[in-house]
Amino acid sequence: MKLQHALTRPACWAAFFLVSGTGAFAKAAPQLTFEKAFDTQRQPAATYFEAQYQSGGKTHTLKVWRDRNLRLRRETDGRITTFVVNKADDDWTMTVLDSQKKIETVVDRTNLYRVGNFTSWFGLAHGLNPPVGKYEVRTMKKPPTTKLDKTAPPCNWYSYTQNINDTQVCWSKKLALPTTILNDKGDVIWKITKVSTKPFDLAKTFRFKDEGYIRNDANADISGD
Repeated sequence: MKLQHALTRPACWAAFFLVSGTGAFAKAAPQLTFEKAFDTQRQPAATYFEAQYQSGGKTHTLKVWRDRNLRLRRETDGRITTFVVNKADDDWTMTVLDSQKKIETVVDRTNLYRVGNFTSWFGLAHGLNPPVGKYEVRTMKKPPTTKLDKTAPPCNWYSYTQNINDTQVCWSKKLALPTTILNDKGDVIWKITKVSTKPFDLAKTFRFKDEGYIRNDANADISGD
């Protein structure tokens, strides 16, 4: 299979292009670094969460199992399952299973960067893409909107601006996740619908069955370009 076919299927890669950006909200507040605002130092050893997010005018569902900074399992729309193994210095390998097309794609971070795809471990594990280039992060008050889920976990609000993207992010340091993200119109474009920090069966969670799948080695395709 050609690389461009494997890496441009919207249903597959919508799972990885998570929300990023920020806005001109609460400009009087001091500017923060991305790392300070969206701190992950207190993240639980095990985290399972479910979320809904907007992409391409559609609502998508996401389930994520996070084993510290070592492993991830992500299920998108009940169709795409992604297993990510993290190594040193954010050097990770990703295996993507498309259960409808029965295609398995394997690719690592270095080769994704070579083709201009800057998917990050932070974005995959924490639901928010780090900035590329100039950005602004500032603290802000809770936005005046009736669209917020009152049952969402406690969090702190930040405006996060990158390029022309303005978002308002409610970040939970306890979970190391954005519980809610709003766009510049105040619409909810990401929300956590379920979360647990109870330990889960690691062997069962990160074991995958790929019998009958067509295997596409994207690393070999990219290296051969």
